[in-house]
Amino acid sequence: MYLYLPYSRKLNLSIVALGLLHSVGLAGMAMSDLHFFSSLSPYNLLFSAILVLIVQKIDKVFIRYLFVTSVAGFMVEVAGVNSGVIFGVYEYGNSLGLKVFGVPLIIGINWWLVMYGSALLSDVIAISTNPYLRCAIASALAVSLDAAIEPVASKLDFWYWQGGSAPIQNYIAWFVVSFVLQLMYHNMPFTKKNKTAIAVFAVQSVFFIMLNILI
Repeated sequence: MYLYLPYSRKLNLSIVALGLLHSVGLAGMAMSDLHFFSSLSPYNLLFSAILVLIVQKIDKVFIRYLFVTSVAGFMVEVAGVNSGVIFGVYEYGNSLGLKVFGVPLIIGINWWLVMYGSALLSDVIAISTNPYLRCAIASALAVSLDAAIEPVASKLDFWYWQGGSAPIQNYIAWFVVSFVLQLMYHNMPFTKKNKTAIAVFAVQSVFFIMLNILI
């Protein structure tokens, strides 16, 4: 079974699967039915999360990190959507699936994917072992991914901003919330080795940059 393959084989297969999945999605959105393929986004995120978990060494601390990050991200979005205070005034469309309190449930998983991938990437590229610097770098990476998504978000029926585009407030809030979650990451002792999580972050970044060009 795939779960019992060596780590290197699981890693290679997961990265190939990610590449194929996003390539098909990009081609479909650019050349076929944009709304149909965007409606598959929740399944894409869920599949990506499963691939990350398959190569992760899972213990109680990691499960706690996964749970807290997902719930915290989801609750911040609930507060943001229903108050308009945190990120600005916005609302979610229907492409991201089932919503609770105006927020798609998959958003919690997405927050965890973005936070974990950016944290691990920061650990790789940071020139300092200072955890605060690494938190800042990871938060900046998370904001950069959001900035790549924002121009196409409404076209994909992900979310809609009052006034048509994301305010500066959104990016500031993203950085602050991300920084807090990154601090938690650095203070939780679990195995922080997962190249698939980094690959998910990198592939998503390239995917949305390309989507900005193609649609």
